[in-house]
Amino acid sequence: MASALSIDNMNRRNGWLHVMTNSNHYKNVMCTNL
Repeated sequence: MASALSIDNMNRRNGWLHVMTNSNHYKNVMCTNL
């Protein structure tokens, strides 16, 4: 149970980092297009 919970927390952190990197990449693309 504890290991599964820690894995879920890691997945959530990785998902958040993935969203942040995607948003930053999207902003860079928009700036270059403008």
